[in-house]
Amino acid sequence: SKVDDMPDFVTHVVEVENMVVKPKRTLERWQASFKPWAEKVIDEQTENNILTLPYSDNNITDVPDDFHVIDFNNVCIQYGERTILKDLTFSVKNGERWALSGENGSGKSTLLSIVCADNPQAYANNIILFGRKRGTGESIWDIKKHIGYVSPEMHRAYKKNLPVVEVVASGLKDSIGLYAKPTSEEYATCMWWLSTFGIDALGSRGFLSLSEGEQRLVLLTRAFVKDPSLLILDEPFHGLDDANRALSKTIINAFCERPGKTLLFVTHYDHILTGNPNGSIDACNLGTAAVNFFEACDVAKKCGMERPEYERVAYAICDFVVSDQQENGCYAKGWLPNGESIYREGTIGCFLVPAMIEAFRRSGNQKYLDSGLKAYKHYLAELKENGFTTAGALDTWCIDKESSISLLRSAIRFHRLTGSSEFIEDAVAISYYLSTWLWHYDGIYPEDDDFTEYGFHTFGATSVSVQHNHLDPYALYWVPEWMELSELTGDSQWKEKALAIWRNSNQLVSDGSLEIHGHLRPAGSQNEAYFECAWGDYSHRVNDWLVAWPGAFRLETLRRVGFDIDN
Repeated sequence: SKVDDMPDFVTHVVEVENMVVKPKRTLERWQASFKPWAEKVIDEQTENNILTLPYSDNNITDVPDDFHVIDFNNVCIQYGERTILKDLTFSVKNGERWALSGENGSGKSTLLSIVCADNPQAYANNIILFGRKRGTGESIWDIKKHIGYVSPEMHRAYKKNLPVVEVVASGLKDSIGLYAKPTSEEYATCMWWLSTFGIDALGSRGFLSLSEGEQRLVLLTRAFVKDPSLLILDEPFHGLDDANRALSKTIINAFCERPGKTLLFVTHYDHILTGNPNGSIDACNLGTAAVNFFEACDVAKKCGMERPEYERVAYAICDFVVSDQQENGCYAKGWLPNGESIYREGTIGCFLVPAMIEAFRRSGNQKYLDSGLKAYKHYLAELKENGFTTAGALDTWCIDKESSISLLRSAIRFHRLTGSSEFIEDAVAISYYLSTWLWHYDGIYPEDDDFTEYGFHTFGATSVSVQHNHLDPYALYWVPEWMELSELTGDSQWKEKALAIWRNSNQLVSDGSLEIHGHLRPAGSQNEAYFECAWGDYSHRVNDWLVAWPGAFRLETLRRVGFDIDN
C-alpha cells in the first residue's frame, strides 16, 4: 500500500485497481509512470467540528495543569526468569503527546498492556493511572473508559464479522463485539466518525469482508468514538496507503489540539511525528547522534541517573541502518523521514560505523559487528580506489576529509575489538590521506594583512574541502585518534601532528578583551574561517562568523585525551 516500502530487489510490478489486475510492467516503467495518490485531508469545516466537539463523560476534567495521567514508579515486570521491564519510572502529564519507540521485544507492548489495565502484574507495582493507584478498588473498566486504543494485536484479535458501525460502537463499551445496542445518539456519533474517516459507505458491511487497510481505518475510528482522554495508537497507520495515512494523521492532529487530550503513539517512522516527509536526515549527524546517545546514557549513570531511553534511541538508529544497508555494505548519504534513501553515493555512510561498533560492544549482538565491518570495508575500498572521501553535508558533493575521519576512528576501534594489525595498517593509510589536508608550514603574509595583525599561524590548520576555500580547526575531531595511533605504532609524527592541530585550534579564542575588525568578541568565542589565499569574495582573511563547534570540538578532545594534552 505504501510506495516507499518497495524493496530494491523488486524487478516487476503488477498493479491492482478497482478489482482489476493490470498488465505486468518492469519496476522502471512503473516508477516512470506512477502518479501518487491524491492526498486526502480533512477540510476546514471538519477540522473545526473536531476541535469544537463537546467533551464526553470519559474525559478528565477540573484537574490542575500538572495532573499526571500516567505515573510509573520503579515498575518491574517479569515472567519467570525473563525481565521485561526493570525499574521503569516515568510520568505523562495531561495533554502531553508521547512517542514510544523500540525494537521488537523491547517491552513496548507490555508497557501498553499495563496502561490499558490488561496486565495483572500492575497490582504488584506502584502505578497510578488517571489519578488513582492500581489496586485501590478500581475496576479495569474505570480505567478503560478514559482510553481509546488501536494496535496490531487488537486487529488480529478482532474476528467478529459485525457490521462496521457496530464494530465502531463496540469502542463505546470497550468490548470486542457488541453486547448492548447503541442508542440513536450513539449510532449517529459512530456514523459521524466513520464519515470523518471517509468510510461511512462501509457502515453496513461485514467487518471481515473488508480489506486489511479498511479494517484498520474502522478500528482507528473505534478508538475515537467515545472521545477518550488518552489515545493509545500503536502503529495506527499499518496497512494504510499514502492517502489514508495523510487523512488519519490530520484527524489525530486536530483531535489532540483539544485541551486535555493525551497521546501515546507507537511508530517506527520519524516523519509521522514531525509532519515533514520532505525533510532529510544525513548519515553524518545520525551516526554521531547514535554514539552520543550511547555516551549520554553512560554519563547519566555516572551522575546517579538512569536514562535507558538514551540507549534505546541509539539502538533504534543502528537497527534502522542495518535494515537499510545494501548488499555491498553501503549505507546511505541521507534519508527522508519515511526511511527512504535520498542518495547512496559517497563515503558519508561510514559515519555510522563507529555507532555499530559501540552497539556490538554493549550488546554482543553480532549483527551490529557484521554490518559495521561490511560497511567499513566498502568505504575503505572506495578511498583506496578513488584516492579521496566526500563531504558530510547533504548540500554538497565535493571531495572532503570529513568521512575519512570516521574511517580512521573505526579502524582504531576495530583494532581494539580484534587486536588485528590489519586495522592499524588501515589507520596509517587513512592518516596519510588526512595529512594531505593539513598545513605543515606557516604562510608569510604582508604587514597590513589580518593574519599578521592578529597573529594567526597556518601551521596545524586544515583545508576545509575542495569546494570551500579556507582553513578551519576541524581536524580537532581526529586529534584523539592520532594520539592513540602514535602509541600503537611508535611513530611520533602522529602525536606531533595532533599537537600542531591542537595548538592551531586555540588561536584567536577571545578572553573577552579580543577586538577584531573593530568589534569586541565575547569571552570564549572564535570565528570559523581563515582565508589563506585570494580565492573567492571575502572582506577579511579572519572572518567574523562566530560559531560554537570549535569550542565543542576542543572540549571533546580534552574529554577524550585529558587536560594535560600538551604534555
